[in-house]
Amino acid sequence: MKKSKLSLGITLALCLSSTQAFSQELVSDGQFSAPSLQEAQTSSESTHWQVSSIDDAGIFNPTSSQYLSHDTINNIGFVNAGAKLSQSLHTALDMQSTYTISAKVGWRNDSDAYNLKLVLGLMANS
Repeated sequence: MKKSKLSLGITLALCLSSTQAFSQELVSDGQFSAPSLQEAQTSSESTHWQVSSIDDAGIFNPTSSQYLSHDTINNIGFVNAGAKLSQSLHTALDMQSTYTISAKVGWRNDSDAYNLKLVLGLMANS
């Protein structure tokens, strides 16, 4: 991720789960643990995640100077302005069930906070 860009990296830890009698994680690799990255390394390639632009979205392993809680974070997902990080679910959703989508959003220590519009969406194909 380049500091000169107006956009910021976003920490995403996504979990989509059903609130029926059992909980099932529907998002694959919601913790962005694959692939294995070295510190400060980024990747736009993932088995589970699709990126709209290889320079503006992907998976990143931050350094301790970029995140204070670096020791508790492995990889994170990042998106810059106008980019998308998405995933197609391989499980049909039950229209009678309730689902929860959650995300953690954070700012890098080495970037300034800008106005951010974050959109989490669920798109259905018919």
